[in-house]
Amino acid sequence: MKCAGASLRLATLGLGALLLLAALPATGDDEGDLGGFEDDEGSSSLGGFDDFDEPATDDNDDPLVQDRWWDLDGSISISNDWNFRPHNSAAPFPEGTSYLGLSRLRTRLNVQLDLELPWDFELRVSPYIWYDFTYLIRGISNFTQQVIDKYEWEGDFQDSYIQGPLLDNLDIKIGRQVVNWGRSDSLRVLDILNPLDNRTPGRADIEDLRWAVGMLKLDYYVGPWTVTAVAIPEMRFDDLPAVGNDFNPSPIPLPPKNKPNNFRDWEFAGRIRGIFEGWDLSVQAAWYFEDIPRLACDPVPSPCNVVNEARFNYDRLTQVGAGANYIWGSWLFKGEAAWLDGFQFSEVDLVVPGFGPVLIKTDRDKTSRFDGMLGVEYYGFSENTISIEAVNRYIFDHADVVFGFPVFQRENQTSYAIRWTADWRNARLQTTVLAILFGWKVQDGAVIRLQANYTIRDGLVATVGVLLFDEGELPPLDTYGKNDRVFLDLKWSF
Repeated sequence: MKCAGASLRLATLGLGALLLLAALPATGDDEGDLGGFEDDEGSSSLGGFDDFDEPATDDNDDPLVQDRWWDLDGSISISNDWNFRPHNSAAPFPEGTSYLGLSRLRTRLNVQLDLELPWDFELRVSPYIWYDFTYLIRGISNFTQQVIDKYEWEGDFQDSYIQGPLLDNLDIKIGRQVVNWGRSDSLRVLDILNPLDNRTPGRADIEDLRWAVGMLKLDYYVGPWTVTAVAIPEMRFDDLPAVGNDFNPSPIPLPPKNKPNNFRDWEFAGRIRGIFEGWDLSVQAAWYFEDIPRLACDPVPSPCNVVNEARFNYDRLTQVGAGANYIWGSWLFKGEAAWLDGFQFSEVDLVVPGFGPVLIKTDRDKTSRFDGMLGVEYYGFSENTISIEAVNRYIFDHADVVFGFPVFQRENQTSYAIRWTADWRNARLQTTVLAILFGWKVQDGAVIRLQANYTIRDGLVATVGVLLFDEGELPPLDTYGKNDRVFLDLKWSF
């Protein structure tokens, strides 16, 4: 009987997988990819870049609603950004595009359909679409084609999967999903399986930025322990600011990318996690591609000219790590540690007479990096939460000048995240202050976001805030100093 039940479950899984294959577009280019939350199932480091909205759901006591086999939720939103400091983008060279004033007027529709299937299986499909009227208002011809392609409109699927039990203690989930194994809310160490939408740095929290990725996930339960295995055939990478955007420092189009292929270059990961009273512990390993590409010579022999002979490569990395949470009264302590191997860096000369403006001298041998995170949250104040997180990344066998792209690398890189969240007026108003600081002495810049969310009525929320940047010594924050903006969002969830 167990074998027959398992066969029926597999048949249901196959049907759901066919539905997902029909719904999901073929993807292989992150510049064409369009649309990604608590520990394992998350959605959506510069603690936030461009917003992702997950449709909200409201409890309903109507027994007819509770008993139905389907549920449809969604949201409609409009978001507006206004840059209040005069500045131009680096491209098109030499004058650039003025980014003073309106920089976003985006309308967005999210839909989420949940279906209950036989044998306790569930199917979710979450399409979305948005359009930004900024470029019609200001004139499409005033922007580079790369900006129009990335920022004018977008439509795709986020969380879209089928899940259910194969056996009493074995669950399966297949399709586009978010798997977050990290403990930090603003800085990434163990959270490496989902790329981020980083087109507008600092605009939203990291949980709203993760791209959902097509993957197969198995969870096996033994007492307080969960053993998880993940296989990822869909290759998606961080979506970075386009050439011609005020967050992209390049005055000219960038070299092409050598990208891994869907269903040929797989990623794999596994984790063992135990949850106990007041604390939890996990260990994990992953074999995956770095989400930010590295500039390298193509073909491999060097030196080479960046403009004509270089390419962007995505390095294959190996990660082994562990994380833990511990609750003590009103305090939450959290930590993460990871060893990563497979990094390559390129040494550069900024001026090479007779050859070109930038020369990649050599591709260095592969090296390793250690990442560590410590954080604490305090809930002892009524309606207030304060958290502090710090991450240090140490590169072994470091050279004086090395870089991936677009961030130059120090031997020791330190980042801090400080967050204060407070509820007011019976939780109708929530305020957040977030500061991401880079460098021991903040020499590499900072991002500060102040925002307030006000619930006008059930399902209708208004958000107002300001986003501030402090210039740093290293890219990319060395060029963000005048990108400050105010923003206003209005979202109705149904």
